[in-house]
Parts: sequence; C-alpha cells; structure tokens
Amino acid sequence: MLKLFALLMTIDGALTAVLGRRYLRWLHNHLPWPISPLAGWFMTWPGLLLRGGAALQALFGWSLFWRLSGAHWWDDERWHVPSTPEERPVTWH
Repeated sequence: MLKLFALLMTIDGALTAVLGRRYLRWLHNHLPWPISPLAGWFMTWPGLLLRGGAALQALFGWSLFWRLSGAHWWDDERWHVPSTPEERPVTWH
C-alpha cells in the first residue's frame, strides 16, 4: 500500500511540476469538494512558485518507491568498495 502511495505521489508531483496550471485546472474541475479548492489555490501566483516543491515531491516519491522495492544502488556489486582488510586485495610494494 505504501508502495502504491509512493508511486501516486511521484506521478502527481511530476504532472504538477511539468504541466503546472493545466493539470491543476483539470484537478480543480474534476475532484470532489475537499480537494478541489486546494487545486484552485495552486493555480494562483504563490501556488505556481510551489511547482518546484512538486518536482521535489516527485523525486521523493520516486526514491521512496525504489527504496520500498528493494532496489538500492549501494547493494550493487559494481559499487562495492572493500572496507575490511580481508576484502582488500594484497599488493606488494
């Protein structure tokens, strides 16, 4: 369920950041009352300044989705850095 929320948060943030007013106007016209005024507020000038926040929301949602999926770049063997003497190769000088 949390994974679905992260994916929806990513999609919503990306659409808001990229499409801006058009997407928010569509939300304002199609969503029920409690959410509709919020979309209308985001169409105002101060709300447009928050489109950068929507981009951050999309990045956060995407990273949360991948974190919940179990895909981590630090688990990849290509990024592995030996940290113990046993893992380090022996070099002779």
